[in-house]
Amino acid sequence: MKLIQAIEFAFELKARESRRNSIVTYSSFVSIFTNYLKETKKANYKLEDFTKKEAIQYLDYVLVKRNVSALTRNNYLKAMKVLFYVLIDRDYIKTNPFSGIKKLKIERKRRTVFSRSECGIICNYLKGRDNGLLLAISLCYYCALRPSEIRRLKVQDIDLTNGFITLDGTETKNKNLARITMPNHLVEFCKEIGIKKYPANFHIMGYQLRPALEPCGFNTIRRTHLKVLRELEEYRLLTDIENKSFYSWKDTAARDMIEEGVNAAALMKHFRHASLETTQKYLESFGVKNDRIRELRSKIF
Repeated sequence: MKLIQAIEFAFELKARESRRNSIVTYSSFVSIFTNYLKETKKANYKLEDFTKKEAIQYLDYVLVKRNVSALTRNNYLKAMKVLFYVLIDRDYIKTNPFSGIKKLKIERKRRTVFSRSECGIICNYLKGRDNGLLLAISLCYYCALRPSEIRRLKVQDIDLTNGFITLDGTETKNKNLARITMPNHLVEFCKEIGIKKYPANFHIMGYQLRPALEPCGFNTIRRTHLKVLRELEEYRLLTDIENKSFYSWKDTAARDMIEEGVNAAALMKHFRHASLETTQKYLESFGVKNDRIRELRSKIF
């Protein structure tokens, strides 16, 4: 079997078990890999001809010629490794050419939380001016929804009577059904902006972050949020927006919940982490501390 045919076959199989966003991502990786093979006169390679050395050369091409970041290069490595494992599982090849290739080290920027005054400034600025973005922020803060989950959320998924949001397995990262409790404040805000006046099949984040049949773009929420932060910085209402992103609202919620006495087990369930260890690493990654531990009065010496 030719290499191009094999990788396209692997993609077709993988697409049947992946979420929509993942399918689009894998499709892009396959297209770029196929174009690379054609550009480098390797279009007629057989599947077994593609070795680890060839895989490294491809990743170098991605890094240098396509000028991607180390993080993106690592994503190429992960995706191609997955696709070749699909072929291994079906006995087309015995070894994965991308297996054993090291990830590049990434200098990660530390995401920081919003101070309480910053929360008030941003949300009061948006109230009535951009209720769509304010709703997106509220869903991230109060319900720990990811941007992709917010983007795919429909009016029918929101139960204001019982105060629940339901996500089916196609919408969540772990592919499990999730039923998320809505705080009363969020329920009242959804009623205030009339979210239920729209058809049940409308996405709540459509064009200009307003309910519509089609969802907004993949990066619309993040871009709109960044634009607002920059506006507020320009107006000198915010003084430091470095390392603050849309996802910082989830981190901010974790900080606030810890300060209000929510325990780690409850946080794990709310953030839908697989284990307490994951929750602990998550909290430590942006410096959330537990003041109850710091102020422990019990002493043994």
